[in-house]
Amino acid sequence: MRNFTQGILRAQSYLRYGQTSIFKLMIQRVVLMFVFFIGCLAVQAQLSDEIPTNGTVRKRVDHRKYEPKKKTYSQLYKKSTKGILYGNPCALERTRQMGFEYVPLAQGRGKTRVGLILNNTAVRSKLCITRSPFWKLILNKRLKECRMKTGDFVG
Repeated sequence: MRNFTQGILRAQSYLRYGQTSIFKLMIQRVVLMFVFFIGCLAVQAQLSDEIPTNGTVRKRVDHRKYEPKKKTYSQLYKKSTKGILYGNPCALERTRQMGFEYVPLAQGRGKTRVGLILNNTAVRSKLCITRSPFWKLILNKRLKECRMKTGDFVG
């Protein structure tokens, strides 16, 4: 019996000493795999388009919803730039507040004469309805203030 127990003890000690390097290698590999797995999760979370909500449901992000709104302005065509302060940022801002922009016509380019008249009539009608029938007087007053501020006013 004594020989049997000594043999078992010798076998256990042999296994213990022989397996320490294997156990160290296994533990090192498990730790490396764990670190790699955590790193992959962090990268995937940064690349994901989903926003976690209350922990159970994930929703897709609609990027168009969070983009700044692009306002389209009606275009009022003019043959000459006289009196519209074309290129003046203050005047451009004032006309955009009213909801339109002045567009100077280039020689030989642009819309046909009928298309030009129809477009300008539609824009002016829209301004009468949305702003007031006196939109032109209000705009001229604001443009006069812009001329005074920027030094374009003569007289």
